[in-house]
Amino acid sequence: MSGGHSVLRRAGKALHGLMALHATLAHPYLSFMGALLRITPEFPLKKNLINNLLSAPWPRLRFAPRKVQVCDGSAFKLVPHVHEFDFNALVSRQLEYETPVFQALQPRLASLEAVVEIGANVGVYTTFFADGFRSLGKRGLVLAFEPSREAYARLLENLAVNELDGVFTFNVAVSDKTGMVSFYEPRGHLTNGSLDPTFARFFSDEVASTTVLSIDGDQVANLVGNLDPVLLKIDVEGAEETVLRSLAGFICARKPTIVLEVLEVQESALNNLDFLKDNYRLHQITEKGLIERSRFKAGPGRDYLLEPKSDESKR
Repeated sequence: MSGGHSVLRRAGKALHGLMALHATLAHPYLSFMGALLRITPEFPLKKNLINNLLSAPWPRLRFAPRKVQVCDGSAFKLVPHVHEFDFNALVSRQLEYETPVFQALQPRLASLEAVVEIGANVGVYTTFFADGFRSLGKRGLVLAFEPSREAYARLLENLAVNELDGVFTFNVAVSDKTGMVSFYEPRGHLTNGSLDPTFARFFSDEVASTTVLSIDGDQVANLVGNLDPVLLKIDVEGAEETVLRSLAGFICARKPTIVLEVLEVQESALNNLDFLKDNYRLHQITEKGLIERSRFKAGPGRDYLLEPKSDESKR
């Protein structure tokens, strides 16, 4: 049986590769295969079929938005793009992307007045937050910051196809300064743009540098105003310590709930941030739920939920 599967995989890969060579055939072929896979029941080999399809060298193509579910009770439209994680919206009704994080955040939306998302990329979380507020009948504020021009354009597109309002988007970086900074984007890795050139080179030897506008933590705090409670989500590809230090005044004064990506290159620096250790309980977000930790540790569950300590627990 496994030999038969192997033959089918090779035949499928050859057919996908052939179709990818012809732009006039690639779009209708992918649209057909995507529609077929979306209605195909889940079974063990389906993921292999999808990976086989996505591995072909498809040209840049434009597709209509598809509705996808990110966790139980939360679904919205995304515009698929070849060779990006959102391409899964073309072939599946479930977006296989950070599901435990969405599950951890969803029940917390009802208590929030504002979300600050630093490193919004193409807007999957931005859309999730804004759509969640709308579903709850809330006028919650979402502030989304993304320095990449291409990712920012896709963020706007995803918000538009879902007809979402209450979102203020900024094509800027957040760092420790207000002014112009260099932003580094590795070729072929739209989700890994960084203020750190060394980090960007982990993904490609070909890194484009652009000058972008940056604002510091005080400017972010001014935009939030007096809204409370606030969720602060930070995913900035190796610049987490810089952003957190810039926001230290806001964090210590307002005690927002924080969702933070912890990468191995930042692990030690994050553990040295005393204002986080003194004011927050650290919960690693895993497929089994939240696991409390005494220190940050990068791993398969690289996202952490930081919840403010009660006054009693600080003593």
